[in-house]
Amino acid sequence: MPKPIAFAFVVAALLAPSVPVPLSAQAQIQQDSTLAVFIDLLSPEKAVRKAAYAWLSENGTLAHAPALLDVLYFQKNRIPNDWFRVMKHLTGRQFSMQWPRWMQWLGKQNFTPVPAYAQFKALLYRSIDPAFAVFLKPSAPSTIRRDEIVWGGVKKDGIPALTLPALVPAEQADYLDDENLVFGLSLNGAARAWPMKILSWHEMVNDTVGGEAVSLTYCTLCGAAVAYKTTTGGQVFTFGSSGLLYRSNKLMYDHQTSTLWSSLAGRPVLGQLVRENITLERLPVVTSTWGEWRKRHPQTLVLSIATGFDRPYKGDHGAYRAYFLSGRTMFPVPWQDTRLSAKNRIFGMIIDGVQKAWPLKWLRGKRLLNDRIGSRPVLLLTGPHGHSVRAYERGGVHFSEIISDSELIDSEGNTWLVSEEHLQQKTGGQSLTRLPGHIAFWFGWYAFFPETRLWEK
Repeated sequence: MPKPIAFAFVVAALLAPSVPVPLSAQAQIQQDSTLAVFIDLLSPEKAVRKAAYAWLSENGTLAHAPALLDVLYFQKNRIPNDWFRVMKHLTGRQFSMQWPRWMQWLGKQNFTPVPAYAQFKALLYRSIDPAFAVFLKPSAPSTIRRDEIVWGGVKKDGIPALTLPALVPAEQADYLDDENLVFGLSLNGAARAWPMKILSWHEMVNDTVGGEAVSLTYCTLCGAAVAYKTTTGGQVFTFGSSGLLYRSNKLMYDHQTSTLWSSLAGRPVLGQLVRENITLERLPVVTSTWGEWRKRHPQTLVLSIATGFDRPYKGDHGAYRAYFLSGRTMFPVPWQDTRLSAKNRIFGMIIDGVQKAWPLKWLRGKRLLNDRIGSRPVLLLTGPHGHSVRAYERGGVHFSEIISDSELIDSEGNTWLVSEEHLQQKTGGQSLTRLPGHIAFWFGWYAFFPETRLWEK
């Protein structure tokens, strides 16, 4: 959790000029008075704070509670007894100073925060980084609840994205061992590998593969690397890390409009692009060992370790090693599905609007799986070490045997050649296309895709 922010610094930022939300005169007066109460919760004057809590005790509802939770998040060591009394009055609950439990409970409640909350949040977060006020502009459309957006502990671009980074051929990547994990993509015949040990410190790369603009976003907290084509409607988008989270999932932002996006869903969630109904096209990325990827793609280019940043690019998980070994999430997640533990790793796909996930532990030992997602038959191929999963169209074909990493046999005895982009029948000419999917922690996937069906082994 972030360190407490100095009262004077916060209040000065909150009192700075801001752009009001357009409202009717009466509604504006009501919002302004509520905003003033929220600001007074952070006053260095005890009498002012007590008056604010008294107002909330008299006039507050559940819709006022998010502002008090933000106060707890940033001022945990300076919370007065009035805070607990008012929160119990507003919510009927007592979770002491356990901010995660409050967030989990409040996130499950069906309500809309008071209008003044959006302005309070933007002003409060501006005291951390002025860029946050741009992301959280009160008048901007949103598909997610603002009270569930939290600061992740760094400013905008505090985790720096890599844009058009240096690349090296495989034989020059002496900073990688065969066991190191990479995120691999093949597009239009070009192969690219982005090492996890580097991406753990950057979480975002804007690149060009096979002549296409692509971005790979790596959400370390939700264990997901997702690749997208980033040209849509004639506009090429590039992305960075906002420093903000939603349900312990990374929120990325685009450099062109400063709209916040879900890194897992590839959709705008807060900002001007929400009105555009954009969804980025997913690409089939695979998590693989470097040794496996290099064997399949000896001509691959790989992200250079010479990034221009001073980071200790050593272990695959970087500063998150302990987190990956733990079963706990770092930030609260209100909605979780207990069919799997929160940090079980799954391979997730969305085809024709149908969401499906295959737990990696259930796939262990199954190098080949004939399955379907909705009405679409699919084939899943897993790597020998359990890190990689690739999905392909199956059509009416039933596959029966893996001969090697590059050859399959179907139930009629036909041989198929395996590539990153398709399955090719060796003699008949039929081709089956690779489908997009990626690995994620179950909690992270479920936060955005709650209608997901689980494969039943």
